[in-house]
Amino acid sequence: MAIIEEKLSVTEIKILQYLADGERPSVRLHYTDATVRQYLFLIREKMGVPTTYNAIATALRQGLID
Repeated sequence: MAIIEEKLSVTEIKILQYLADGERPSVRLHYTDATVRQYLFLIREKMGVPTTYNAIATALRQGLID
């Protein structure tokens, strides 16, 4: 697997961290829900995973988020 950290932007990593913490990224980042959904689509594409859950789990395993 490619190094995911190099593929993801700082904002994309923040979104995954907020989700892992049980927070709403749209509220924390002052984005619309539609914008966050678009980011999540791009995150899943970049990471090559089918779900947001898989993206969070992969980010946790690789130490991108805690």
